[in-house]
Amino acid sequence: MTKRDLRKGDIVLVRNESEHRNNWPLGRMNEAIKSEDGKVRKAEVVIVKNGQKKTYLRPVEEFVLLVPDDSKKKLDNKDSVSLGEECYEY
Repeated sequence: MTKRDLRKGDIVLVRNESEHRNNWPLGRMNEAIKSEDGKVRKAEVVIVKNGQKKTYLRPVEEFVLLVPDDSKKKLDNKDSVSLGEECYEY
């Protein structure tokens, strides 16, 4: 099974080795940055921290893909992930 590159709109967990996994923040990919070989090596992610949106540039190894952009569906029920003003199925 091949891994697909991260894409704009993907919902991810942002790894933080100093925190327990349950405390890693959710983020939405804002931009996937390709290297010279055409593979995504860095990405810009937006998270909400203390009620404010923050943008970070991190290597892709620091992200755990939860909801790929190509499979998300907008919902307004209890089986959803809320990030900002939109809800997505998980």
